Amino acid sequence: MLRDPKRFNRRQFLIATTVSPIVAATSCRSGAGLGGHTSVPARFFFVSKGKMALMNADGTGLQFLDLNVPNQVTWQPAGFFSDGRRVLLLSMEARRDGPGRPFDEYYTQTPTHLWIYHQDSGALQEVATRERMAVFYTPQLLLNDERMLVQVVRNKVGQIFSMNLDGTDARAFTSPEDGFPYGLSLSPDGRRVAYHLSGPGGYQVWTCDQEGGNRVRVAAQSGHIYFGPMWSPDGQWLGLPGLRASARSGT
Repeated sequence: MLRDPKRFNRRQFLIATTVSPIVAATSCRSGAGLGGHTSVPARFFFVSKGKMALMNADGTGLQFLDLNVPNQVTWQPAGFFSDGRRVLLLSMEARRDGPGRPFDEYYTQTPTHLWIYHQDSGALQEVATRERMAVFYTPQLLLNDERMLVQVVRNKVGQIFSMNLDGTDARAFTSPEDGFPYGLSLSPDGRRVAYHLSGPGGYQVWTCDQEGGNRVRVAAQSGHIYFGPMWSPDGQWLGLPGLRASARSGT
């Protein structure tokens, strides 16, 4: 049997709120981006041993970043802006769970922070500070250079909001009743978002517009788990892993 899709174990929640929205390594390719900027060298960010690093695509130029911001314990990349020179980062303070403080209750009480890192100058600019709804924010997707999708966890329930970079004008992208959304992917033309949803209907893949409307259920089947959708370069197809649920393991 499938587990109750609204209940997550420790590993699932950590993947959903940190790894999947950010991906293991955030890359910046050379050539024109969404804004038509060019001459950006191919390089990527990654995290190793709790430290964030930057490297050229050919393996040269390894640089571990010393961001040196008080009380920030871990850092992760979340996505590049169209100029290829600024990157959205997530930082997390010391975790609030631990001995005598159960993960399910205390982990999402850990304060997180969102930043824009300027590669040329090394400057950091904190964002999503205005009209803050909870201490636990995790970036899910940059819609463009002005708005982003952010997972906001309140009372142990995750919900995605579309908001300006400074945190204002937050609009609900999903509702708490939908289930737990993650693994978001923006179509090449920037008009549609694909994502995985673990909700009352099981583990499914949906697409919608940038506001969360005009939803289309792409993949859903009893006894199967669908997740991690990725758009084809022409935006006509979605690639996604699918697993057959195991009655023995319950996953």
